[in-house]
Amino acid sequence: MLKPRHVAVLWVALSASLAAAGRAKAPPKIKIAKDTTFITQPLKADGTPDYLGAINRQFGAGATGANNAAIPLLRALGPGRLPAETGKQILKRLGLTLPANGDYLRFPPEDTAAGKHLRSGWRRPWASKQHPEFVKWLRAYDKPLALIVAASKRSRYYLPAVAGKRQPALLGMEIPNYLPLRQAIRALRVRAALAAGEGRADNAVADLKAAYRLGALVGQDYTLVGRLVSTGIMGESMEAMAALAVVEKLSAKQALALIDVLRAGAPPSPAPALQTERYATLDMAIWFARKPSVARLVSLARSITEAQQGTIAKGPLPAGRPEDTLFRQADYSEVLRRANAVFDATVAAAHPATFADRLKTAGALSPVIGAIRAGAAKEPDLQANKATATKWVSDNLLAALLPNLGRAVVIMDKAQVRRSVTAVALALATYRAETGSYPADLKVLAPKYLKRVPIDWCSGKPLIYKRTAKGFLLYSVGENMRDDGGRDRSDNKAEDDDYDDIVVKAPPGD
Repeated sequence: MLKPRHVAVLWVALSASLAAAGRAKAPPKIKIAKDTTFITQPLKADGTPDYLGAINRQFGAGATGANNAAIPLLRALGPGRLPAETGKQILKRLGLTLPANGDYLRFPPEDTAAGKHLRSGWRRPWASKQHPEFVKWLRAYDKPLALIVAASKRSRYYLPAVAGKRQPALLGMEIPNYLPLRQAIRALRVRAALAAGEGRADNAVADLKAAYRLGALVGQDYTLVGRLVSTGIMGESMEAMAALAVVEKLSAKQALALIDVLRAGAPPSPAPALQTERYATLDMAIWFARKPSVARLVSLARSITEAQQGTIAKGPLPAGRPEDTLFRQADYSEVLRRANAVFDATVAAAHPATFADRLKTAGALSPVIGAIRAGAAKEPDLQANKATATKWVSDNLLAALLPNLGRAVVIMDKAQVRRSVTAVALALATYRAETGSYPADLKVLAPKYLKRVPIDWCSGKPLIYKRTAKGFLLYSVGENMRDDGGRDRSDNKAEDDDYDDIVVKAPPGD
């Protein structure tokens, strides 16, 4: 639930309803149990679950001022990265004081030469004379970039979950701005390519290690958005590592150092963030149960749609409607049980035995959501008994509340595959650095360079490797689980092309 659709825009349309909810003291009639509220502790003063507190307990455990990478990152990027409403509270909980205008990393405008070079995320080696404006920018911000590298050497990443004035707490919670962090890590990758182009391979390796580690640290975030950002950072860092490997700029020692950092940090699992999504859904359902009505449901559905479209629709909410009797009649403990059942299936889909099972279980969720939406579209029976009323109310509420998880789980899977392909590419670079040529078969890479040669998670078979006249072709069959001959998405020219192999080539232009 903690997505861009649930930020300030959502508050505008819900403000009147939420203000009334804030004055309500009596808890809704729901059962506090594993199958309904999912958590039974901690509880708020009114006896309902404190989901915000649960998130902070779970994700903040063990995070300290000495090991939390979020602290040096904020010192480098400034408080502007935090949500405007709750930023001061987050800093206070971290024990951090930051001036509004400090010596923070400021990015070059996108329409300047330096800005264009940064946006390109340059992966191939380059020299200072090619982009002098960008080199000047790098030198001007050496100190904050050093803080960002220092952050990568920490073991935890935690920003406290803080709610604003809005209720329910998780609906009112805004996520931080990830763009400055992504730009800062991109700057490290571009600086790594500069170091490689100037023959400073040790510096290039250090920056790529930092970029990858930072991506892995962000993967500890409690939101699905944060974990997807982590996956993107790690994926781009792995592409940069592979690009460096195939231009033969690395010694055996340097390539092995990058293999070690890949081994130490895996792309994040979606499962913990799916629990946060569950908490947000249950939190909203409990809020709704306090004073259920058609008007509240309409305001909720309207707000989510507006947030997705970036617009704010004006107009009065419906007054009392006959359907309100069904909303008041419903069993909200049963509504919570039905929501939990959907999330149980979603979490189970994050732990399949094979990639084929992943696609099957993820696909099986679509008809479940479709059935809920179809139930919500039915005309209500105003004479319905409690069970029928509960199902109709549940369908309507869950149709509005359940997040669109989309391809998040599959995206994280593909990052795992990218990690395997990159590790093998680096092992091939190590082999070449030591022998002067690439091997005929990947089997010779283990156990000297790799503990074992990884299997292609997408196919369940070995990665495809072909030695060529000038180098090699290495790839996974990708999400479509079909061997496209080493063609990836960049090779899709026609509308019906769906090549999606995950590829590393040496030389890269072959």
